[in-house]
Amino acid sequence: MRASRRLFAPASLASASLARATFVLAALAILAPARAWGQPEPAPFWRGGEGGDVVAGDLGKQLDDAVRRATYGQFWGCVLAAKDGEIVLAKGYALANDELEPITGDTLLELASVSKAFTAAAILRLEMQGKLTLDDPIAMHLASVPDDKRGVTIRHLLTHTSGIPQPEGGFDADERERVVPVLLGPRMKSPPGAAFAYSNAGYWLLAAIVERVSGRSFEEFVRDEVFRPAGMGSTFAQTDPTLDLSRCAVRVSRGRTVGNAGQCPYPFAWGYRGSGGVVTSARDMFAWDRALRGGEFLADAQRTAMFTPALGNYALGWTISTGPLGRVASHTGGVAGFRVVFTRWLDTDACVLVITNEQHDPSAISAVVTGLLLPGASESSRVVLRVGGMAANEHGRVRAPDDTEGRVRTPDAGAPALEFGPPGAPPVVTIALPREAMMKAADSLVRFGSGARAGEHASPRVILEVYTRAYQGMGDTIELADAGLTVTVSPGSPHREPDALRRVTMIVQDPARSFWPVFVKMDAHDARALGERLRAALGAR
Repeated sequence: MRASRRLFAPASLASASLARATFVLAALAILAPARAWGQPEPAPFWRGGEGGDVVAGDLGKQLDDAVRRATYGQFWGCVLAAKDGEIVLAKGYALANDELEPITGDTLLELASVSKAFTAAAILRLEMQGKLTLDDPIAMHLASVPDDKRGVTIRHLLTHTSGIPQPEGGFDADERERVVPVLLGPRMKSPPGAAFAYSNAGYWLLAAIVERVSGRSFEEFVRDEVFRPAGMGSTFAQTDPTLDLSRCAVRVSRGRTVGNAGQCPYPFAWGYRGSGGVVTSARDMFAWDRALRGGEFLADAQRTAMFTPALGNYALGWTISTGPLGRVASHTGGVAGFRVVFTRWLDTDACVLVITNEQHDPSAISAVVTGLLLPGASESSRVVLRVGGMAANEHGRVRAPDDTEGRVRTPDAGAPALEFGPPGAPPVVTIALPREAMMKAADSLVRFGSGARAGEHASPRVILEVYTRAYQGMGDTIELADAGLTVTVSPGSPHREPDALRRVTMIVQDPARSFWPVFVKMDAHDARALGERLRAALGAR
Protein backbone atom coordinates (compact mmCIF):
# COMPACT_ATOMS: atom_id res chain seq x y z
CA MET A 1 0.00 0.00 0.00
CA ARG A 2 1.31 3.39 -0.94
CA ALA A 3 1.55 5.89 1.88
CA SER A 4 -0.65 8.90 1.21
CA ARG A 5 1.00 12.28 0.69
CA ARG A 6 -2.23 14.19 0.20
CA LEU A 7 -2.01 16.49 3.21
CA PHE A 8 -1.93 20.20 2.54
CA ALA A 9 1.46 20.73 4.16
CA PRO A 10 3.88 19.43 6.74
CA ALA A 11 3.43 20.85 10.22
CA SER A 12 6.09 23.52 9.78
CA LEU A 13 4.21 25.10 6.87
CA ALA A 14 0.65 24.19 7.71
CA SER A 15 0.98 26.01 11.02
CA ALA A 16 2.38 29.14 9.41
CA SER A 17 0.19 32.05 10.30
CA LEU A 18 -1.64 34.28 7.89
CA ALA A 19 0.62 37.08 9.02
CA ARG A 20 3.69 35.19 7.87
CA ALA A 21 2.11 34.44 4.48
CA THR A 22 1.20 38.09 4.14
CA PHE A 23 4.80 39.04 4.97
CA VAL A 24 6.05 36.76 2.19
CA LEU A 25 3.68 38.33 -0.31
CA ALA A 26 4.66 41.80 0.84
CA ALA A 27 8.33 40.93 0.47
CA LEU A 28 7.58 39.67 -3.03
CA ALA A 29 6.07 43.03 -3.88
CA ILE A 30 9.13 44.86 -2.60
CA LEU A 31 11.87 42.63 -3.97
CA ALA A 32 10.48 41.84 -7.42
CA PRO A 33 10.69 45.46 -8.64
CA ALA A 34 14.17 45.79 -7.11
CA ARG A 35 15.42 43.07 -9.45
CA ALA A 36 13.69 44.72 -12.38
CA TRP A 37 15.95 47.71 -12.58
CA GLY A 38 19.42 46.24 -12.79
CA GLN A 39 20.28 45.23 -9.24
CA PRO A 40 22.47 42.11 -8.88
CA GLU A 41 20.70 38.77 -9.27
CA PRO A 42 20.51 36.56 -6.16
CA ALA A 43 22.06 33.10 -6.20
CA PRO A 44 19.87 30.40 -7.81
CA PHE A 45 17.30 28.86 -5.50
CA TRP A 46 18.10 25.36 -6.78
CA ARG A 47 21.12 24.68 -4.64
CA GLY A 48 21.57 21.17 -5.99
CA GLY A 49 22.87 22.09 -9.45
CA GLU A 50 24.08 24.65 -11.91
CA GLY A 51 21.99 26.81 -14.17
CA GLY A 52 19.41 29.22 -12.84
CA ASP A 53 18.05 32.00 -15.02
CA VAL A 54 18.69 32.55 -18.72
CA VAL A 55 18.23 35.96 -20.36
CA ALA A 56 19.73 35.70 -23.85
CA GLY A 57 20.62 38.78 -25.86
CA ASP A 58 18.57 41.86 -26.56
CA LEU A 59 15.38 39.87 -27.16
CA GLY A 60 15.74 38.12 -23.82
CA LYS A 61 16.12 41.47 -22.09
CA GLN A 62 13.06 42.83 -23.92
CA LEU A 63 10.99 39.83 -22.84
CA ASP A 64 12.21 40.10 -19.24
CA ASP A 65 11.33 43.78 -19.14
CA ALA A 66 7.94 43.15 -20.79
CA VAL A 67 6.99 40.58 -18.14
CA ARG A 68 7.83 43.03 -15.37
CA ARG A 69 6.06 45.96 -16.98
CA ALA A 70 2.94 43.89 -17.74
CA THR A 71 2.65 43.04 -14.05
CA TYR A 72 3.88 46.37 -12.62
CA GLY A 73 6.99 44.64 -11.35
CA GLN A 74 4.97 42.30 -9.15
CA PHE A 75 5.12 39.07 -11.16
CA TRP A 76 5.42 35.80 -9.24
CA GLY A 77 6.42 32.60 -10.97
CA CYS A 78 8.51 31.67 -13.99
CA VAL A 79 8.55 32.27 -17.73
CA LEU A 80 10.12 30.24 -20.54
CA ALA A 81 10.43 31.56 -24.09
CA ALA A 82 12.39 29.57 -26.68
CA LYS A 83 12.86 29.93 -30.41
CA ASP A 84 14.81 28.03 -33.06
CA GLY A 85 16.14 25.54 -30.54
CA GLU A 86 17.53 28.12 -28.10
CA ILE A 87 16.27 29.48 -24.80
CA VAL A 88 15.66 33.22 -25.05
CA LEU A 89 14.23 33.61 -21.54
CA ALA A 90 14.01 31.07 -18.71
CA LYS A 91 13.62 33.00 -15.54
CA GLY A 92 12.00 33.03 -12.13
CA TYR A 93 10.53 36.10 -10.49
CA ALA A 94 10.05 36.97 -6.81
CA LEU A 95 10.32 34.57 -3.88
CA ALA A 96 10.16 30.79 -3.73
CA ASN A 97 9.49 30.38 -0.01
CA ASP A 98 9.26 32.08 3.36
CA GLU A 99 13.04 31.82 3.74
CA LEU A 100 13.11 34.57 1.06
CA GLU A 101 14.98 32.47 -1.48
CA PRO A 102 14.32 33.58 -5.06
CA ILE A 103 12.57 31.63 -7.78
CA THR A 104 14.87 30.86 -10.72
CA GLY A 105 14.58 29.01 -13.99
CA ASP A 106 15.36 25.81 -12.05
CA THR A 107 12.84 26.16 -9.22
CA LEU A 108 10.11 23.50 -9.14
CA LEU A 109 6.52 24.71 -9.60
CA GLU A 110 3.31 22.83 -10.37
CA LEU A 111 1.91 22.38 -13.89
CA ALA A 112 -1.70 21.54 -12.90
CA SER A 113 -3.57 20.20 -15.97
CA VAL A 114 -0.61 20.82 -18.27
CA SER A 115 0.52 17.56 -16.64
CA LYS A 116 -1.91 15.64 -18.86
CA ALA A 117 0.56 15.63 -21.75
CA PHE A 118 2.97 13.57 -19.65
CA THR A 119 0.28 10.99 -18.91
CA ALA A 120 -0.41 10.81 -22.64
CA ALA A 121 3.32 10.36 -23.26
CA ALA A 122 3.41 7.51 -20.73
CA ILE A 123 0.67 5.71 -22.66
CA LEU A 124 2.46 6.32 -25.96
CA ARG A 125 5.73 4.99 -24.55
CA LEU A 126 3.89 1.83 -23.47
CA GLU A 127 2.51 1.54 -26.98
CA MET A 128 6.06 1.82 -28.36
CA GLN A 129 7.02 -1.02 -26.02
CA GLY A 130 4.25 -3.19 -27.48
CA LYS A 131 2.32 -3.40 -24.20
CA LEU A 132 -0.90 -1.74 -25.37
CA THR A 133 -2.48 0.17 -28.25
CA LEU A 134 -4.51 3.36 -28.16
CA ASP A 135 -7.57 1.52 -29.41
CA ASP A 136 -7.50 -1.17 -26.73
CA PRO A 137 -10.75 -1.27 -24.74
CA ILE A 138 -10.01 -0.23 -21.18
CA ALA A 139 -11.48 -3.58 -20.08
CA MET A 140 -8.29 -5.20 -21.38
CA HIS A 141 -6.29 -3.42 -18.69
CA LEU A 142 -8.70 -2.68 -15.82
CA ALA A 143 -10.63 -5.22 -13.81
CA SER A 144 -14.44 -5.37 -13.46
CA VAL A 145 -15.28 -2.74 -16.08
CA PRO A 146 -19.12 -2.40 -16.22
CA ASP A 147 -20.89 -3.47 -19.40
CA ASP A 148 -21.85 0.09 -20.38
CA LYS A 149 -18.17 1.08 -20.42
CA ARG A 150 -16.71 -1.88 -22.30
CA GLY A 151 -16.74 0.14 -25.52
CA VAL A 152 -14.49 2.80 -24.01
CA THR A 153 -10.95 2.75 -25.39
CA ILE A 154 -7.71 4.25 -24.16
CA ARG A 155 -7.93 6.79 -26.98
CA HIS A 156 -11.36 7.90 -25.71
CA LEU A 157 -9.87 8.60 -22.28
CA LEU A 158 -6.98 10.56 -23.79
CA THR A 159 -9.26 12.75 -25.95
CA HIS A 160 -11.98 13.34 -23.32
CA THR A 161 -14.53 11.50 -25.46
CA SER A 162 -15.11 8.45 -23.22
CA GLY A 163 -18.50 9.57 -21.91
CA ILE A 164 -17.43 8.58 -18.37
CA PRO A 165 -18.52 11.36 -16.00
CA GLN A 166 -16.34 12.81 -13.31
CA PRO A 167 -17.59 11.93 -9.81
CA GLU A 168 -18.16 14.72 -7.36
CA GLY A 169 -15.91 15.09 -4.34
CA GLY A 170 -12.58 13.51 -3.58
CA PHE A 171 -11.28 10.15 -2.44
CA ASP A 172 -10.36 8.98 1.01
CA ALA A 173 -8.29 6.15 -0.45
CA ASP A 174 -4.82 6.34 -1.96
CA GLU A 175 -5.14 2.91 -3.56
CA ARG A 176 -5.79 2.22 -7.22
CA GLU A 177 -8.00 -0.83 -6.69
CA ARG A 178 -10.35 1.10 -4.39
CA VAL A 179 -10.59 4.21 -6.56
CA VAL A 180 -11.05 2.72 -10.04
CA PRO A 181 -14.48 1.15 -9.25
CA VAL A 182 -15.65 4.54 -7.98
CA LEU A 183 -14.64 6.15 -11.26
CA LEU A 184 -16.34 3.47 -13.33
CA GLY A 185 -19.53 3.40 -11.28
CA PRO A 186 -21.63 6.38 -12.53
CA ARG A 187 -23.87 6.15 -15.59
CA MET A 188 -22.35 7.23 -18.89
CA LYS A 189 -23.00 10.81 -20.03
CA SER A 190 -22.78 9.87 -23.72
CA PRO A 191 -21.76 6.90 -25.85
CA PRO A 192 -17.99 6.43 -26.24
CA GLY A 193 -16.59 8.72 -28.92
CA ALA A 194 -19.83 10.67 -29.37
CA ALA A 195 -19.03 13.90 -27.55
CA PHE A 196 -16.16 15.89 -26.07
CA ALA A 197 -16.42 16.54 -22.34
CA TYR A 198 -13.27 17.55 -20.48
CA SER A 199 -12.77 15.11 -17.63
CA ASN A 200 -9.99 14.67 -15.10
CA ALA A 201 -11.47 11.26 -14.30
CA GLY A 202 -10.39 9.92 -17.67
CA TYR A 203 -6.79 10.80 -16.90
CA TRP A 204 -7.03 9.27 -13.42
CA LEU A 205 -8.04 6.04 -15.15
CA LEU A 206 -5.12 6.40 -17.56
CA ALA A 207 -2.74 6.56 -14.59
CA ALA A 208 -4.30 3.32 -13.34
CA ILE A 209 -3.76 1.72 -16.74
CA VAL A 210 -0.12 2.80 -16.72
CA GLU A 211 0.33 1.01 -13.40
CA ARG A 212 -1.51 -2.15 -14.43
CA VAL A 213 0.31 -2.48 -17.76
CA SER A 214 3.80 -1.53 -16.58
CA GLY A 215 3.69 -3.29 -13.22
CA ARG A 216 5.23 -0.17 -11.66
CA SER A 217 3.85 2.78 -9.76
CA PHE A 218 2.71 5.69 -11.89
CA GLU A 219 5.27 7.96 -10.24
CA GLU A 220 8.13 5.58 -10.96
CA PHE A 221 7.07 4.96 -14.55
CA VAL A 222 6.75 8.61 -15.54
CA ARG A 223 10.02 9.43 -13.80
CA ASP A 224 12.05 6.67 -15.45
CA GLU A 225 10.22 6.28 -18.78
CA VAL A 226 9.03 9.82 -19.51
CA PHE A 227 10.82 12.57 -17.57
CA ARG A 228 14.35 11.19 -17.63
CA PRO A 229 14.35 10.02 -21.28
CA ALA A 230 13.01 13.48 -22.19
CA GLY A 231 16.00 15.09 -20.47
CA MET A 232 13.94 16.44 -17.55
CA GLY A 233 16.32 15.72 -14.71
CA SER A 234 14.49 17.63 -12.00
CA THR A 235 10.84 16.87 -12.88
CA PHE A 236 8.68 14.62 -10.67
CA ALA A 237 5.12 13.62 -9.97
CA GLN A 238 4.03 15.07 -6.63
CA THR A 239 3.56 11.66 -5.07
CA ASP A 240 7.04 10.43 -6.06
CA PRO A 241 8.84 9.49 -2.81
CA THR A 242 12.15 10.62 -4.33
CA LEU A 243 10.96 14.22 -4.78
CA ASP A 244 12.89 16.65 -2.58
CA LEU A 245 10.19 19.01 -1.32
CA SER A 246 12.77 21.62 -0.33
CA ARG A 247 13.31 22.33 -4.04
CA CYS A 248 9.65 23.29 -4.54
CA ALA A 249 8.25 26.81 -4.45
CA VAL A 250 5.72 27.56 -1.74
CA ARG A 251 2.02 27.26 -2.61
CA VAL A 252 0.11 30.41 -1.65
CA SER A 253 -3.66 30.32 -2.16
CA ARG A 254 -6.11 32.99 -1.00
CA GLY A 255 -3.45 34.68 1.07
CA ARG A 256 -2.38 31.52 2.92
CA THR A 257 0.52 29.14 2.52
CA VAL A 258 -0.81 25.62 1.93
CA GLY A 259 2.35 23.60 1.62
CA ASN A 260 4.36 23.82 -1.57
CA ALA A 261 4.28 22.80 -5.22
CA GLY A 262 5.29 19.23 -4.34
CA GLN A 263 2.23 18.59 -2.18
CA CYS A 264 -1.26 17.87 -3.48
CA PRO A 265 -3.61 20.67 -2.35
CA TYR A 266 -6.76 18.57 -2.68
CA PRO A 267 -8.24 15.86 -0.44
CA PHE A 268 -7.49 13.04 -2.86
CA ALA A 269 -4.08 11.75 -3.73
CA TRP A 270 -4.78 8.88 -6.11
CA GLY A 271 -7.20 10.92 -8.19
CA TYR A 272 -4.67 13.65 -8.84
CA ARG A 273 -2.32 11.20 -10.51
CA GLY A 274 -2.52 11.51 -14.25
CA SER A 275 -4.59 14.68 -14.41
CA GLY A 276 -2.17 17.04 -12.65
CA GLY A 277 0.53 17.11 -10.03
CA VAL A 278 3.69 17.28 -12.14
CA VAL A 279 6.28 19.65 -10.68
CA THR A 280 8.96 20.99 -12.98
CA SER A 281 11.08 24.00 -13.88
CA ALA A 282 11.21 26.43 -16.78
CA ARG A 283 14.46 24.91 -18.02
CA ASP A 284 13.11 21.35 -17.82
CA MET A 285 10.11 22.40 -19.91
CA PHE A 286 12.52 23.48 -22.63
CA ALA A 287 13.95 19.95 -22.53
CA TRP A 288 10.37 18.63 -22.86
CA ASP A 289 9.81 20.78 -25.95
CA ARG A 290 13.04 19.49 -27.51
CA ALA A 291 12.17 15.86 -26.77
CA LEU A 292 8.82 16.22 -28.53
CA ARG A 293 10.49 17.66 -31.64
CA GLY A 294 12.97 14.81 -32.07
CA GLY A 295 12.46 11.20 -33.08
CA GLU A 296 14.07 9.44 -30.14
CA PHE A 297 11.61 10.07 -27.33
CA LEU A 298 8.49 9.28 -29.39
CA ALA A 299 8.49 7.45 -32.69
CA ASP A 300 6.87 9.20 -35.65
CA ALA A 301 3.58 7.30 -35.30
CA GLN A 302 3.23 8.15 -31.62
CA ARG A 303 4.24 11.79 -32.10
CA THR A 304 1.69 12.15 -34.90
CA ALA A 305 -1.00 10.62 -32.69
CA MET A 306 -0.17 12.98 -29.81
CA PHE A 307 -0.93 16.05 -31.92
CA THR A 308 -3.85 14.79 -34.03
CA PRO A 309 -7.04 16.42 -32.70
CA ALA A 310 -10.33 14.65 -32.12
CA LEU A 311 -13.61 16.29 -31.06
CA GLY A 312 -13.28 19.71 -29.48
CA ASN A 313 -9.85 20.11 -31.18
CA TYR A 314 -8.39 18.07 -28.31
CA ALA A 315 -5.59 15.64 -29.14
CA LEU A 316 -3.65 13.58 -26.56
CA GLY A 317 -3.06 16.00 -23.70
CA TRP A 318 -3.13 19.07 -25.98
CA THR A 319 -5.61 21.46 -27.54
CA ILE A 320 -4.73 21.93 -31.21
CA SER A 321 -5.41 25.09 -33.19
CA THR A 322 -4.09 26.76 -36.32
CA GLY A 323 -2.70 30.27 -36.47
CA PRO A 324 -0.71 32.43 -38.87
CA LEU A 325 2.43 30.38 -38.16
CA GLY A 326 0.79 26.98 -38.53
CA ARG A 327 -0.38 24.44 -35.98
CA VAL A 328 -0.33 25.31 -32.30
CA ALA A 329 -0.46 22.83 -29.39
CA SER A 330 -1.36 24.31 -26.03
CA HIS A 331 -2.83 23.56 -22.64
CA THR A 332 -3.85 25.55 -19.61
CA GLY A 333 -3.97 24.59 -15.96
CA GLY A 334 -5.31 25.96 -12.73
CA VAL A 335 -4.89 24.64 -9.20
CA ALA A 336 -4.72 26.17 -5.73
CA GLY A 337 -1.69 28.47 -5.85
CA PHE A 338 -0.72 27.97 -9.52
CA ARG A 339 -2.02 28.99 -12.94
CA VAL A 340 -0.27 27.77 -16.08
CA VAL A 341 -0.25 28.20 -19.86
CA PHE A 342 2.10 26.22 -22.12
CA THR A 343 2.08 26.82 -25.88
CA ARG A 344 4.14 25.10 -28.58
CA TRP A 345 4.20 26.08 -32.25
CA LEU A 346 4.46 22.79 -34.10
CA ASP A 347 5.40 24.18 -37.50
CA THR A 348 7.59 26.96 -36.11
CA ASP A 349 10.26 25.99 -33.60
CA ALA A 350 9.09 27.97 -30.59
CA CYS A 351 7.40 27.58 -27.21
CA VAL A 352 6.20 29.79 -24.35
CA LEU A 353 5.49 28.74 -20.75
CA VAL A 354 4.05 30.92 -17.99
CA ILE A 355 3.55 29.60 -14.46
CA THR A 356 2.21 32.08 -11.93
CA ASN A 357 -0.26 32.33 -9.05
CA GLU A 358 -3.87 33.35 -8.58
CA GLN A 359 -3.00 37.05 -8.64
CA HIS A 360 -1.91 37.04 -12.28
CA ASP A 361 -3.32 36.12 -15.69
CA PRO A 362 -0.91 33.68 -17.35
CA SER A 363 -2.61 33.87 -20.74
CA ALA A 364 -2.28 37.64 -20.85
CA ILE A 365 1.40 37.41 -19.92
CA SER A 366 1.89 34.64 -22.49
CA ALA A 367 0.32 36.88 -25.14
CA VAL A 368 2.74 39.69 -24.27
CA VAL A 369 5.72 37.33 -24.51
CA THR A 370 4.45 35.77 -27.74
CA GLY A 371 3.97 39.16 -29.36
CA LEU A 372 7.67 39.92 -28.92
CA LEU A 373 9.00 36.41 -29.53
CA LEU A 374 6.87 35.67 -32.60
CA PRO A 375 5.41 38.86 -34.10
CA GLY A 376 2.22 38.11 -35.99
CA ALA A 377 1.68 34.72 -34.36
CA SER A 378 -1.65 35.47 -32.68
CA GLU A 379 -5.07 36.47 -33.89
CA SER A 380 -7.43 37.79 -31.27
CA SER A 381 -10.88 36.44 -30.55
CA ARG A 382 -13.55 38.65 -28.99
CA VAL A 383 -16.56 37.70 -26.91
CA VAL A 384 -18.99 40.29 -25.49
CA LEU A 385 -21.43 39.38 -22.71
CA ARG A 386 -24.29 41.80 -22.05
CA VAL A 387 -25.77 40.63 -18.78
CA GLY A 388 -27.07 43.90 -17.33
CA GLY A 389 -30.43 43.46 -15.61
CA MET A 390 -30.26 39.66 -15.79
CA ALA A 391 -30.32 37.74 -12.52
CA ALA A 392 -27.45 35.38 -11.74
CA ASN A 393 -27.90 32.36 -9.46
CA GLU A 394 -25.57 31.35 -6.63
CA HIS A 395 -23.12 29.86 -9.14
CA GLY A 396 -22.95 33.09 -11.15
CA ARG A 397 -25.05 31.57 -13.95
CA VAL A 398 -27.27 33.78 -16.10
CA ARG A 399 -29.79 32.08 -18.36
CA ALA A 400 -31.15 33.98 -21.34
CA PRO A 401 -34.90 33.96 -22.18
CA ASP A 402 -36.29 30.85 -23.86
CA ASP A 403 -36.99 32.75 -27.10
CA THR A 404 -33.26 33.33 -27.65
CA GLU A 405 -32.10 32.75 -31.22
CA GLY A 406 -28.81 32.56 -33.09
CA ARG A 407 -27.95 35.19 -35.69
CA VAL A 408 -25.10 36.05 -38.04
CA ARG A 409 -24.18 39.73 -38.06
CA THR A 410 -22.31 40.90 -41.12
CA PRO A 411 -20.97 44.43 -40.68
CA ASP A 412 -20.27 46.74 -43.63
CA ALA A 413 -16.58 46.28 -42.91
CA GLY A 414 -14.90 43.46 -41.05
CA ALA A 415 -15.59 39.80 -40.44
CA PRO A 416 -19.00 38.34 -39.54
CA ALA A 417 -19.87 37.60 -35.93
CA LEU A 418 -22.30 35.26 -34.19
CA GLU A 419 -24.96 36.76 -31.94
CA PHE A 420 -27.32 35.06 -29.49
CA GLY A 421 -30.28 36.82 -27.88
CA PRO A 422 -34.06 37.37 -28.02
CA PRO A 423 -35.56 38.50 -31.37
CA GLY A 424 -35.43 42.25 -31.90
CA ALA A 425 -33.27 42.79 -28.81
CA PRO A 426 -29.55 43.46 -28.38
CA PRO A 427 -27.58 40.21 -28.23
CA VAL A 428 -26.74 38.68 -24.88
CA VAL A 429 -23.60 37.12 -26.36
CA THR A 430 -21.52 38.19 -29.36
CA ILE A 431 -18.72 35.93 -30.63
CA ALA A 432 -16.11 37.18 -33.12
CA LEU A 433 -13.28 34.82 -34.12
CA PRO A 434 -10.42 34.82 -36.63
CA ARG A 435 -11.63 33.67 -40.03
CA GLU A 436 -10.25 30.13 -39.86
CA ALA A 437 -11.68 29.53 -36.39
CA MET A 438 -15.05 30.92 -37.49
CA MET A 439 -15.04 28.67 -40.55
CA LYS A 440 -14.33 25.62 -38.36
CA ALA A 441 -17.22 26.60 -36.11
CA ALA A 442 -19.53 26.95 -39.14
CA ASP A 443 -18.48 23.56 -40.52
CA SER A 444 -19.03 21.90 -37.13
CA LEU A 445 -22.49 23.46 -36.75
CA VAL A 446 -23.48 22.10 -40.15
CA ARG A 447 -21.92 18.67 -39.62
CA PHE A 448 -23.32 18.02 -36.15
CA GLY A 449 -26.68 19.58 -36.95
CA SER A 450 -27.15 17.30 -39.94
CA GLY A 451 -27.82 14.30 -37.72
CA ALA A 452 -31.19 15.60 -36.45
CA ARG A 453 -34.28 13.54 -37.13
CA ALA A 454 -36.73 15.09 -39.57
CA GLY A 455 -39.58 17.06 -38.02
CA GLU A 456 -38.22 16.93 -34.46
CA HIS A 457 -37.13 20.05 -32.64
CA ALA A 458 -35.66 20.67 -29.22
CA SER A 459 -37.61 22.80 -26.81
CA PRO A 460 -36.61 25.47 -26.08
CA ARG A 461 -34.80 25.86 -29.39
CA VAL A 462 -31.79 27.59 -27.78
CA ILE A 463 -30.56 27.32 -24.19
CA LEU A 464 -28.04 30.09 -23.54
CA GLU A 465 -26.16 30.02 -20.24
CA VAL A 466 -23.56 32.62 -19.28
CA TYR A 467 -21.36 32.07 -16.24
CA THR A 468 -20.25 35.34 -14.67
CA ARG A 469 -18.51 34.32 -11.44
CA ALA A 470 -15.01 34.81 -12.89
CA TYR A 471 -15.92 38.32 -14.06
CA GLN A 472 -17.32 39.88 -10.91
CA GLY A 473 -16.78 43.60 -10.82
CA MET A 474 -16.48 43.97 -14.61
CA GLY A 475 -19.89 45.62 -15.04
CA ASP A 476 -23.04 44.87 -17.04
CA THR A 477 -21.10 44.46 -20.28
CA ILE A 478 -18.17 42.06 -20.12
CA GLU A 479 -15.75 42.12 -23.02
CA LEU A 480 -13.22 39.32 -23.38
CA ALA A 481 -10.52 39.88 -25.98
CA ASP A 482 -7.63 37.45 -25.98
CA ALA A 483 -5.70 35.37 -28.45
CA GLY A 484 -6.26 32.41 -26.12
CA LEU A 485 -10.07 32.39 -26.22
CA THR A 486 -11.37 29.22 -27.85
CA VAL A 487 -14.78 28.19 -29.15
CA THR A 488 -15.65 24.53 -29.59
CA VAL A 489 -18.73 22.92 -31.14
CA SER A 490 -19.80 19.41 -30.13
CA PRO A 491 -22.83 17.17 -30.70
CA GLY A 492 -25.23 16.69 -27.83
CA SER A 493 -25.19 18.59 -24.56
CA PRO A 494 -22.60 18.65 -21.76
CA HIS A 495 -25.44 18.81 -19.23
CA ARG A 496 -28.46 16.60 -18.79
CA GLU A 497 -31.25 17.69 -21.12
CA PRO A 498 -34.37 15.66 -21.96
CA ASP A 499 -33.46 15.91 -25.66
CA ALA A 500 -29.67 16.05 -25.42
CA LEU A 501 -29.06 13.97 -28.55
CA ARG A 502 -31.00 16.48 -30.68
CA ARG A 503 -28.80 19.41 -29.69
CA VAL A 504 -25.51 20.92 -30.74
CA THR A 505 -23.47 22.79 -28.13
CA MET A 506 -21.12 25.73 -28.62
CA ILE A 507 -18.79 26.43 -25.69
CA VAL A 508 -16.55 29.45 -25.17
CA GLN A 509 -13.45 28.75 -23.10
CA ASP A 510 -11.46 31.51 -21.38
CA PRO A 511 -8.08 29.90 -20.62
CA ALA A 512 -6.87 33.03 -18.81
CA ARG A 513 -9.26 32.14 -16.00
CA SER A 514 -9.50 28.36 -16.60
CA PHE A 515 -13.18 29.03 -17.17
CA TRP A 516 -16.04 28.23 -19.58
CA PRO A 517 -18.17 31.41 -19.59
CA VAL A 518 -20.69 30.55 -22.34
CA PHE A 519 -22.73 27.46 -23.20
CA VAL A 520 -25.10 27.70 -26.20
CA LYS A 521 -27.16 24.54 -26.62
CA MET A 522 -29.02 24.71 -29.92
CA ASP A 523 -31.70 22.68 -31.63
CA ALA A 524 -29.77 20.60 -34.16
CA HIS A 525 -31.83 21.87 -37.12
CA ASP A 526 -31.22 25.47 -36.04
CA ALA A 527 -27.51 24.78 -35.55
CA ARG A 528 -27.21 23.52 -39.13
CA ALA A 529 -29.08 26.55 -40.50
CA LEU A 530 -26.89 28.92 -38.45
CA GLY A 531 -23.76 27.20 -39.72
CA GLU A 532 -24.92 27.51 -43.32
CA ARG A 533 -25.64 31.23 -42.88
CA LEU A 534 -22.22 31.70 -41.31
CA ARG A 535 -20.56 29.84 -44.17
CA ALA A 536 -22.30 32.11 -46.66
CA ALA A 537 -21.26 35.23 -44.73
CA LEU A 538 -17.66 34.00 -44.81
CA GLY A 539 -17.85 33.53 -48.56
CA ALA A 540 -17.58 29.74 -48.45
CA ARG A 541 -18.99 27.74 -51.35
